[in-house]
Amino acid sequence: MAPAREVTPGTVARIHAGQVKFNPCVQVVDVKKIQSNPGQSTGQDRYRLIISDGTHYQQAMLATQLNELVISNQIETYCLISLVDFICNEVQNKKIVIILKCEVVDASLGYKIGDPVEYGKAGAGGGGGGGRVAAAPYQSKQEAPSLNTIAGASVPYKPADPSHGGGGVSGGGYQSNPYGGGGGYRAPAGPVVRAPINQSIIPIGDLNPYQNRWVIKARVTAKTDIKRWSNAKGEGTLFSIDMLDEGGGEMRATFFKEACEKFYPILEQGHVYTFSGGKLKVAQRQYSSIRNTYEATFDSNSEILEVPDDKNILTAVYAFKKIEELEQTPPNSTIDLIGVVKAFSPLSTITTKKDGREVAKRELTICDDSGTEVRLTLWGDKASNNPEQWENHPIVAFKGLKVSDYNGRSLGTMPASQLAVAPDLPEAHTLHHWWHATGATSTTTSISSGGGGGGAGGGGFADRKVLAQIKEEQLGFGEKPDYLDVKATLTYIKSDPDPWYKSCTSPECKRKVTEQMNSYYCEKCQKEMPECAYRYILSLSATDHSGSVYFSCFDDHANVLLGKSAEELHSFKSSDMQARYDATFQEANFGTHIFRLRVKAEQVNDEQRVKNTVMNVRPVNLVQESRDLIAAIKAYN
Repeated sequence: MAPAREVTPGTVARIHAGQVKFNPCVQVVDVKKIQSNPGQSTGQDRYRLIISDGTHYQQAMLATQLNELVISNQIETYCLISLVDFICNEVQNKKIVIILKCEVVDASLGYKIGDPVEYGKAGAGGGGGGGRVAAAPYQSKQEAPSLNTIAGASVPYKPADPSHGGGGVSGGGYQSNPYGGGGGYRAPAGPVVRAPINQSIIPIGDLNPYQNRWVIKARVTAKTDIKRWSNAKGEGTLFSIDMLDEGGGEMRATFFKEACEKFYPILEQGHVYTFSGGKLKVAQRQYSSIRNTYEATFDSNSEILEVPDDKNILTAVYAFKKIEELEQTPPNSTIDLIGVVKAFSPLSTITTKKDGREVAKRELTICDDSGTEVRLTLWGDKASNNPEQWENHPIVAFKGLKVSDYNGRSLGTMPASQLAVAPDLPEAHTLHHWWHATGATSTTTSISSGGGGGGAGGGGFADRKVLAQIKEEQLGFGEKPDYLDVKATLTYIKSDPDPWYKSCTSPECKRKVTEQMNSYYCEKCQKEMPECAYRYILSLSATDHSGSVYFSCFDDHANVLLGKSAEELHSFKSSDMQARYDATFQEANFGTHIFRLRVKAEQVNDEQRVKNTVMNVRPVNLVQESRDLIAAIKAYN
């Protein structure tokens, strides 16, 4: 495959705005030798270039030490060069770029990129910031092969409907957008502002805090829920959006108090607006994946108007990392990732310590063609919405994931994180081909725990072990716990004595309480309570074809296995409903599940014993199990 042939959009506009501390890629559209004057002592020829960013062209002079690049035909008409070091001088009211150092990126393409005009002339608009404009090669009579029919891929890749967020560009790039959009124009939901007249749109990449008045046109690519805040200065509400403009420039914007109330019902993800009356400040990069030095705040006097979607702004831009690179990525970084969903856990909930809210949670195991997998936690609506979308190993692009160093490396979504299932991206087509050719049956290395695939998420079919391997491989005797997936059948669940303990009623605590005369006391919370809660601490035996092993199972997962809470079973027993109590255990027995186990040797009475703790339990998907078995048999043959 030929290398991408691209120029940096907005280069000429940025140079005219005084920016020279960047390294753009431009096309040379003309080279002319300027003869030295006879009276000059140097007698050296000079070369004048016309450089283009695909939209505008600009006159430039090559420093004499670079003449050899022209003489040796490295720099020629329609070649691409990277400006490593340059300055901009004004001569007779015209700006001239002096190229002090450059590198030839690509030889002559044989054609001109775009239809550039002189900067400042009629029809010449502003540039963009930081993205790339793809070269448009001459059309060939022979059509290029479709990405849906890559050689060797027996299963065609079917991208999602672009209106559902599948469109975008990877690598921070920019290109024409046949798929982007995500919803056409419709009238604003409320009286936002009057339409600005003769406004001059500024690329996001050209904004700086010293500009007093500016207008940008951008798509809202992400929108958070409203949050409440409280500190010494007072309290209030806020929400944030991520914006993307036509040049590929991105920026985070936040709305506080009155602005939050005014604009939250109006701004919709996927729609295009013009924004003015905002203020810029240095961005807090730890809270955002947006690669911009600045972020904006808007107040209730800001002007925001929904405008028709001309499809020139993408739905997202990505800078993907391979999973194998995450081990060298600093914790708390924000990254973009694309991969195959190898496995996923059932939906669960946790209770936040701060305010006692229940938050939905789902674990995914994501792998890619680097042969590596990582655990990714979805939170909130991203975890609970469309659970069926995780079936059948979809390819998903994630934007704005937070990197954690807990148990190796793991990832988690943030409020403004974005995901696109089956996106129409080159990387998605490549992953689809890899997965159906070799990936589905190959073993991947987990970076999410010391023992290979830690945590509650669970690994894929190829990573499963049998129970006998716990003893054979001496799992649990290392410095860190080992984690593994097994498919096993329950053969015994201990029901006597009571398989629960009396715990604190606080959802954040769950500690065992001490029973007093007419109350219960929690040592951790240092408080007395009239009632206690009942939580499982279950002991059970599970079997597969290789042997049997005892597991310990706590409240959340025991609820899944028994189908009833410890509170319900306690009420059966205390109400003399022994038959219903016994039937609950009998119905759960001989059920087959996929268990995620934490295995660790512990010291008990001067003896080391291996403790197997259930970290997750999920039902067996018979259809997917059959497909995985067939694929494994084919690979074995």
